Amino acid sequence: MPGAEVSGRESSGPLGIDLDELVRLLVKGRRTRREFIREALAAGLSMSAVGGILAACAPGQSSGTVVGSPKPGGILKIAMSGDPNGLDPAIAGIGYSHLIIEQVFSTLMSLDVDDNPKPDLATNFTVSPDGLTYTFTLRSGVLFHDGQPLTADDVKFTFDRLRDPKTGYPFVDKVQTIDHIDVVDPLAVKFVLSKVTAPFLVNLAFPGSAIVPKAEVLKNGYLNAMPIGSGPFKFVSYQPGTLLTLTRNPQYYQQNRPYLNGLEYHIIQDQTARTDALIGGIVDFSSDVAPKDWQQVTATSGLVGRTNVGGHWHWIMLNNTKKPFDDKRVRLAVAYAIDRKAIVDAIFFGQADPILGGVIPNFSWAYSASSNIFPAKADPAKARQLLSDAGFPNGFRAPLVLDASIPPFSDQGPLLQAQLRAAGITTDLTLVPDPKYCNDVFVDHNYTISNQAWLSPLADPDDFITPNYQCGNPNNAQLYCSNQMDALINSARGTLDQNARKGFYAQIEDLANADMPFVPTLNARILMAHKSSLQGFSLPRSGFLKTIRDAWLSS
Repeated sequence: MPGAEVSGRESSGPLGIDLDELVRLLVKGRRTRREFIREALAAGLSMSAVGGILAACAPGQSSGTVVGSPKPGGILKIAMSGDPNGLDPAIAGIGYSHLIIEQVFSTLMSLDVDDNPKPDLATNFTVSPDGLTYTFTLRSGVLFHDGQPLTADDVKFTFDRLRDPKTGYPFVDKVQTIDHIDVVDPLAVKFVLSKVTAPFLVNLAFPGSAIVPKAEVLKNGYLNAMPIGSGPFKFVSYQPGTLLTLTRNPQYYQQNRPYLNGLEYHIIQDQTARTDALIGGIVDFSSDVAPKDWQQVTATSGLVGRTNVGGHWHWIMLNNTKKPFDDKRVRLAVAYAIDRKAIVDAIFFGQADPILGGVIPNFSWAYSASSNIFPAKADPAKARQLLSDAGFPNGFRAPLVLDASIPPFSDQGPLLQAQLRAAGITTDLTLVPDPKYCNDVFVDHNYTISNQAWLSPLADPDDFITPNYQCGNPNNAQLYCSNQMDALINSARGTLDQNARKGFYAQIEDLANADMPFVPTLNARILMAHKSSLQGFSLPRSGFLKTIRDAWLSS
């Protein structure tokens, strides 16, 4: 790899680690800086050699060579592949909404480059010895976009609203252990938890935890029509299916940020049209490059491809309350029937990694390689045997409903049909557009088999586990419920000892592999690209764009 030479060393370290392969994984975004440092030092490299490689090769930390000092001005035009389903943090349930919310609103905490929580709207915080009370000091002088001051009263109102069942917050697990919130003074607020909650600080960085203006919500009820936050950009207008516009907030609390005068989100669902808009200069940035076009985009002069391995994982949904999927042997049969490698190659053009067991990704401290018990290729014979054991020696027929609005979901349809058919499951495919699909699947649970994905904006393993495995969680559209699983989830969340948590998550993934409430299939790589004139943008592992506030256009 040019610029990444390790002088005077064999290509394999003393522990048998292939240094060339390790550098390749770093460059491709399949090792974090922290993981690379740990493995390279274990391989025998000096810290100075490691630092040199990081400087030359580390992905996702810059937009290529930074040219000059930050330059204010300019409108960044961003291609986005779907519409938000709401702009009020309390009701928005999808990533397209969160991409906008993170620019318009602010959170008490944010995540640093290593995905650790750090103060944002808060300047500092203290934690009681029993781990149940968190007291936050807020920044002084922060203003909402309507000119009203942001105070502790707004913070309390925000979280009381999220906790209220009448609100219908889709991510209630992020706030369910908050017992009550006290306003200490205008710039200090105290959270009292009902139990120790390890991911509490990380959850405060979640877009849904963004602080909203109490007075505005009490006046209008919801913030969808005119979202008012304290973030780096202010809402201007939204034309569904076409364009959403934001303008610079000149009173943003981080000095000199943002550099850009505004953002235009061009909503382009068609993959080829999105690529053409980027290559043709209609937009400057694509937040979602189609895998089929990745090579073309990255080979285009003047464009910079940005990729990372994040938390963008996909799974096959199985309604656990509908026969025959109330039998875990049938669900396990699907797990063996699926050829994950074929989906990666045919639908994602190699820009994904098969999930062979547990859903916690390999960059997480809680990753357990022992959970990988399924083959990357299908095992239809094993699937047929499981079906026979469950009383279906001749297989069965079931409906397959996919989201027509999202190509990575709908495109999998014929392939899933063929793979399931080979194992004895015949499916009738129906493509349903949003918002009907979301209502049918996540509200009415009127489906038998489907597929879905989650782009985790957080780094804590809890964000990969609780939403889909916890009894009664709004995101658990599989309707899986296990007292044993809930007890393990509570144990993993209820200790601050990371080693103990890792042990609980390993047990969770073992139980998930045995019960198979849904079938994890792959972790798709984050694929973004932008004009080389965009400087200072760093790509978070989450694939979100909060760091746009630190970027500028050099021309």
